[in-house]
Amino acid sequence: MKMAVKNSERPLVELSALQRDVLAQLAGMDAPKGVTVVATLEDSYDDTVTETSVYNALTALGNMGLVESKRGGREKYYQTTDAGERELRADIKWRQQ
Repeated sequence: MKMAVKNSERPLVELSALQRDVLAQLAGMDAPKGVTVVATLEDSYDDTVTETSVYNALTALGNMGLVESKRGGREKYYQTTDAGERELRADIKWRQQ
């Protein structure tokens, strides 16, 4: 059973920086492929972002119920779940305090 990250005083605190960035990128995109997420992150990071690290982050986020994937032929498309959106909004609100 997939469990969403529980709200705490600091939402998304259980996630790595890359996982938070992947989740935030997905929220602003229309069901992108994983390689699109990699390219978008590479544009905003100074260092190289490996596909493996992004796919590992997507898998972990999926296991937490924050991201879901759908197959379209040979491709996989990702999007945030309602729980992922709630966690992001709570994190933004926390950071603005």
